[in-house]
Amino acid sequence: MKINKKQKLDEQNQTPIKISPSKYKLLLLYDLHIRLVKALHPAMKYEMPIFFEGLSVVKRNMEAGNSIPLIDFPALPGIENKTLIEIFADIERALDLETQDEKLIGTCLKCVLTLMFLKRDHEMTMTDDEFVRYVIMEDYVKARSFEALGYWTAKVKKKRSHLIQETKQQQEEIKEQFVTESWIKMIKNSADKKILKDLPKNKIADLIRKEALPLLINKKTKTGVLVLKPELDKDGKPELDKDGNIKYYRGLSRDTIIRIMQKTESGKFKTNPIKK
Repeated sequence: MKINKKQKLDEQNQTPIKISPSKYKLLLLYDLHIRLVKALHPAMKYEMPIFFEGLSVVKRNMEAGNSIPLIDFPALPGIENKTLIEIFADIERALDLETQDEKLIGTCLKCVLTLMFLKRDHEMTMTDDEFVRYVIMEDYVKARSFEALGYWTAKVKKKRSHLIQETKQQQEEIKEQFVTESWIKMIKNSADKKILKDLPKNKIADLIRKEALPLLINKKTKTGVLVLKPELDKDGKPELDKDGNIKYYRGLSRDTIIRIMQKTESGKFKTNPIKK
């Protein structure tokens, strides 16, 4: 027996998905609306979602006779007071945008939601002419949506790559600032400067870390990213001390401090024992 694609998608439950062609097309629109929402979401990880990722949720709602859950985002305005032909014209006008236009993703989402509302609430009452126009408009909206997703996903990935590099540079600069300032403070306040300067570099790095760490814990870059991140256990949770504070942080290791001290310009300190 040949297994179709829809059966394979639900093979984890070992039950074939029984769904009408009309609801199947509605499901495709649902998947597209999820993709567009992810492209607009500020916390997006810039990875395209897997196809049919909302399948199980939608399937359960359909089998229970419930509506498909839609993300709270407005469709095209005023559609409840217009004829289908007027709505189709609105969709066509709304999508008359260049691919490079930043508004295209949001406009595509509004159009997809509009089509979903029409398909869900009005498909059974459409005339033959309206249905043909709906099918044509659905194909057009899908084409523009995937065009926009392709362009803007690539654009955002490039922008995010630049943002990552900028963040790393800012993190490094902030760490350099606090490491060097901590060493200057230690030398200034030390009663026996000679003993401090003659310590092994690993010991000096540990002392600098003890001084700089509390000052860096809550520091953020201009891009809003923490300079230091908590060490996580196998369950993805930070280890806490008896007072409920995070015990370990990463980003300011002994090697990091030694590297910063070694590359610091000689004029920064009167004495840099790690650079000897």
